[in-house]
Amino acid sequence: MPILAALLMIFLGGVGQSFVLEYMVKVDPSSGSTITFFQFLFVALTAFHDYLTYTRPDGTYVATAWARRAERTAVTEGLSDCKM
Repeated sequence: MPILAALLMIFLGGVGQSFVLEYMVKVDPSSGSTITFFQFLFVALTAFHDYLTYTRPDGTYVATAWARRAERTAVTEGLSDCKM
C-alpha cells in the first residue's frame, strides 16, 4: 500500500503541476521561463545539502549520505585511493 500511495502522489503531483503551469502560462504567456527557472532553483536548493561534505570548526569531517555512499562504493570497487 505505501508503494501505491507513493506512485499516486508522484503522478498526481506531476500532472497537477503541469496543469497549474499551463494555466499560469495561459494567463501570462511570458511567465513560462520564469516559472520553470524558479522551480529548478527550488529543487536544486532543497536537494543541494545532500551533496555537500564539510568539516566542523573543530576539524572533524562530516560526510553526507551521498558522500558516504560514494566512499563505500570506492572502497568496494578498489578505488579507495581516489580523492573525494
